[in-house]
Amino acid sequence: EEGGVGMSAVAETVVSDEKRHVAVRPWKTPIIFAVFTVLFALLPIAAPREGESTFRLVRSADAAIQVPDLVLPSNFTAWVCVVLMAAATALAIVWTRAGRRIPLWLVTIYVIVLLVGFLTWASAGANLPMIGLLGGALTLATPLIFGALGGVIGERVGVVNIAIEAQLLAGAFTAALIGTVTGTPWLGLIAAMIAGLLVGLVLAVFAITYYVSQIIVGVVLNVLVIGLTTFFFSTVMSDDPAKFNAPNVFPTLPIPFLSEIPVIGPVLFRQTI
Repeated sequence: EEGGVGMSAVAETVVSDEKRHVAVRPWKTPIIFAVFTVLFALLPIAAPREGESTFRLVRSADAAIQVPDLVLPSNFTAWVCVVLMAAATALAIVWTRAGRRIPLWLVTIYVIVLLVGFLTWASAGANLPMIGLLGGALTLATPLIFGALGGVIGERVGVVNIAIEAQLLAGAFTAALIGTVTGTPWLGLIAAMIAGLLVGLVLAVFAITYYVSQIIVGVVLNVLVIGLTTFFFSTVMSDDPAKFNAPNVFPTLPIPFLSEIPVIGPVLFRQTI
């Protein structure tokens, strides 16, 4: 009987432990919202800017679809964005206290309001070419996205690739050099692929075949490629840039109809290959 009572108590304890759960409330998003809201509110307080900011939404006057410029009062728009950001922060706090998950649309709206407010405050009394700004952001983000994807694939097969910077730098240097010497950007593109492949091959051989620490090999490759490209740039390219550092660029390929859409057309559908 004593054993039966003991087993019954243990069973009740196990059942009660299974029913007991702790609700974890992630406060990261509300805290980030609050910090950025306070920091952004300090801008119009400490350095108010008078005047208007002009967002130019069309690159040229001969565009098929004309969109008027968006003119916003700088200081007033900044304060409106502060109020909207504070409202989003309060909403995130309420939802977090209630145990609800912060939806992605709220984070997206918050980021857009923050960017619009900062750009309006920063470009007071000036024109802001949105097409060039967004197109340049897309151009700069593309190699970073490819590098991140390569890192994710490496993680999935068990290789920590921190030599992505070396691959990008070796590819850029080789593309500029080969593209200039041969006079065609296509060979420069192929040479960049081969250069990145060789850097990845060195990492794979040392990490997989010889079991060298992946972190150490990645750091060594980053330092090695930075040193080599810096040396050859200063000793070869800088001495005769017209011969070694003036590659041709790929032509822009506008997609019919899609490239004429205001704002997103020139940014997404009027790019190089």
